[in-house]
Amino acid sequence: MIIILPLAYIFSLLVRNGQMSITLIWWAFPITEFFSCLVGMKLLKRIKQKLFKA
Repeated sequence: MIIILPLAYIFSLLVRNGQMSITLIWWAFPITEFFSCLVGMKLLKRIKQKLFKA
């Protein structure tokens, strides 16, 4: 929710101004999923390091 709502809003402004097509708004979903995956991998790496260090 932190990433997708502002991203979709920014994309909707671009669509409203006529600079892009309406399909741009749908790109907010895969972009958000990609960033969520990166954050999840980073957190998993940190957890694994703490777990095996102990």
